[in-house]
Amino acid sequence: MHPRRHIPTLIALVANAFLGMLLLEINHHLSAISVQVLIPASFVLFAGLSLTYPSGLLVCIVAGIMQDAALPTPPGYFTLALPILHFVLYRLSPKLHKEGGLDSILITQALNLLVLLHLSFHFSQQYHTPLLPIILQILASQLLLLITAPTLLALQIALSTYLGVEVTDEETRNT
Repeated sequence: MHPRRHIPTLIALVANAFLGMLLLEINHHLSAISVQVLIPASFVLFAGLSLTYPSGLLVCIVAGIMQDAALPTPPGYFTLALPILHFVLYRLSPKLHKEGGLDSILITQALNLLVLLHLSFHFSQQYHTPLLPIILQILASQLLLLITAPTLLALQIALSTYLGVEVTDEETRNT
C-alpha cells in the first residue's frame, strides 16, 4: 500500500480539525447572545464524497470525538451522528456531484437539518428552552453550512489535486 493513498484522508482530518477550531471560535463569540451554531454535515461532506468507506469512517469518528469533547452535547452524540451521516452520504455519493454541485449541497443541508432538529428536540425536552432561540440557532447553522461547506469541499479537492492525488469512483468503490 502506497503512502500517497492516505493523503486525502490526512487532508480531511486536517480540514476537520481546522473547521472544528473555527466553529469553537465562532461559538465563543456567539455565546454573548446565547446562540450556538453546529454544522456536523460539513465534517462528513468530503469524506462521504471522495474517500473510501473505511477512511471516511475514520475521519468521521475522529471529527465526532473532537466535537463531543468541545460541545455541550450528550456524551458520544457526534461520535455516533457523524458516522451515520457519512454512511448516508457515502451511499448517495454515486448519484451526487463530487465537486459539490447543487445536489450535494442540498443533501448536506437536509442531513444537517435532521441532526440539528434531533439535537434541538433533545435539549428542548431536557432543559425546557424556548422555541425562538432554537429556531435562530438552526437558521444560523444552516446559513453557515451553506457558506462553508462548498468552500471547504472545494479547498479539500483542490489541495488533493495539487498534491497529485485524485480519488476516482472506481478506486473508491473497490477498496
